[in-house]
Amino acid sequence: MFKINKNVFRCGLLAFVFCIGSVNGVKAYEVEISEPYTWTCQMSSKAEEYDLNLREQRDTKLKELLVIDDEDLEKYLDDYNLFYNVSIQKGKLNEVEDIITKYEKDYMYYELFLLTGDENLANEYYTDPQIYFSFEKAI
Repeated sequence: MFKINKNVFRCGLLAFVFCIGSVNGVKAYEVEISEPYTWTCQMSSKAEEYDLNLREQRDTKLKELLVIDDEDLEKYLDDYNLFYNVSIQKGKLNEVEDIITKYEKDYMYYELFLLTGDENLANEYYTDPQIYFSFEKAI
């Protein structure tokens, strides 16, 4: 499995959305504001802050569930084969996959909603039972 640099992914996704948005006149809307906004550095930093908070919540839950420290968690997140084996050994595979699924869905909901302004699209992704994290698919 390969890792995608999130900053590179965000920049590419942002560039894509701006190109499509400028061609099609697509405008995104912030959650509690009815006027269109432009993606700014401030918006980008809010998205990064939100992602950091989500990761911290995910990491805390995983550390508590597996009774591991920061160093072990970092090692497991870098090596899904090892993470899978530890989850199996501790009998927590389903719980670990659920925590990772929730993190990924929360993150993508936020990104989709911010970039498209389409809450229905974001909800569709978030509630789709076919979309879930599985070590067997990732390894």
